[in-house]
Amino acid sequence: MKFSKEILKLFRDDLCKDQREIEILPYPDSISGKIMRKYNTSKEEYATEIEVINFLLQSKAGCVPRIFGNGSILLEDKQEVSYLDIEYFDGIRVYNVLAYLRKIDKMNLGLNEQTKELKTFLYQRCRQNQINIQSALIKLAQKKQSKKIYPQQKLVDLVKMLCEIMKLDIHEELFSHDLPYIINEFNRMATVPFRDSTTKNMVLYYPKLYLEHYLDVDKNVLMADEKRLSKFVEMLKSGEYKDLLNCPIIDFDFSSCQDLTSKYDDPIGFSCHEINWLEMPKAKDLIWNNKDFNIDGKEIAITFIIRFLRFGGRKMAYHILHPNAYRYRFKYDDENFYFNHLNDVVNEFWPQAKKEIPCFIKFVEQVIKFDKTKIIDEVDEFELEFPNCNRKFYVDIFPY
Repeated sequence: MKFSKEILKLFRDDLCKDQREIEILPYPDSISGKIMRKYNTSKEEYATEIEVINFLLQSKAGCVPRIFGNGSILLEDKQEVSYLDIEYFDGIRVYNVLAYLRKIDKMNLGLNEQTKELKTFLYQRCRQNQINIQSALIKLAQKKQSKKIYPQQKLVDLVKMLCEIMKLDIHEELFSHDLPYIINEFNRMATVPFRDSTTKNMVLYYPKLYLEHYLDVDKNVLMADEKRLSKFVEMLKSGEYKDLLNCPIIDFDFSSCQDLTSKYDDPIGFSCHEINWLEMPKAKDLIWNNKDFNIDGKEIAITFIIRFLRFGGRKMAYHILHPNAYRYRFKYDDENFYFNHLNDVVNEFWPQAKKEIPCFIKFVEQVIKFDKTKIIDEVDEFELEFPNCNRKFYVDIFPY
C-alpha cells in the first residue's frame, strides 16, 4: 500500500518514538552496574524528569530510578543534544509478565491458580504505586503552579491520518466542531501531571528474566522472547514464580510530567489498558483521590476518548505505516481493542455524546468497520521514505 509523503511525515513528527538515541553504559554505583543514557534536544523535558524523580525520591512515593548525571554534547552538525544518565534495572517490564500470564492462560496448562495469584499481586501493587505517585505529582504541580497542558494537536493529526489512510467519509464538523469541543473540555479539566501510568513504564527487577540472557548468537530478540516464555512456564510449575512477589517494581519514564492531563487519565491508563481490562469500569474506580467526591461522567468519557485514541491510534498507525517496528514494539498489543470499546465506554458515562459529538462517534464506528487488511501488509512505507530515521526496536525494556 502506497501512502503520501505528508502522511509519513506526520507519523514521523508526531507519533514515531523510535528516533531518540539511547545507550546502556557501565556505572558501578548503579544497582545493576549500568545506567541508561538518554539523548534529546529538549532541555526542558530532561529538567522536568530530573525534578520529578528527585521529588518522588524525597517523597518516598513508589520506587523510581536515581539520576546519576546529565549534560549535553555537540553533534557534527553543531546541534546541541542533552543527555540524562539514569539508573538501569536489568529485569522485565511488568507489561511483559502480564502478557506472558495472559498467553499461558490460553494454553490450558493447568496453571490458572499461579497466574491468578501473580496477576492479582502485580495489579494491586502497581496500582497502589500509581496512586502514591499521582498524589505526589499533584502536590508538585500545585507547588509549581503548572499550567502547560498535553498538546492535543497530536489527537487531531492522528484522526486526520486515519481518515486519509482509510479514505473515510467524514463530515467536516468532525474537525470544525467535535474534536475542538473534546479538546476544549479536556483542557478545562487538565490539572494533574501526565504520568502515563501503563505497565509498560514499570519494570520488575528480576535479572534472571532479563531478555539478554535468552539471546542466541544470531541476537534474534523475538526468538529470545519465546525462550523466556518457556522459562516463565517452568517458573510457574516449579513455584519459582513466588520469588517475583518480593521483587522491587520500579516506575520509570517521567519525561511527560511537564504536561497536565485529567485526574482520570492515570486510572484509565493503568486499569483500562488492554492488558488489565476485565470489564466496564465503575466511575468510583477511575479516581484515586478518596477526598475528591466530584466524579463527572462526561469528564470520564472525554478522558477515555483522549487516552484510547493515544493507545489505539498510535498502534494502528505503526501497524499500517511501520510494520517492522510494530512487530517488536506491539507484539502483545491489539490496537482494535481500543476502538472496539471506545463508543461503548463513552455511552456508558456520557449518554448525550451521541448528540453532542455525533461525527466523532461515527468516525470511531467507521474505523471499526473498515477492513484493515486492505492497508496492512509487510511493506514498511515509513522506512522506505525515511531510512535514516530507523532505530533498533525492542519488545521489552531497551535495548531488547
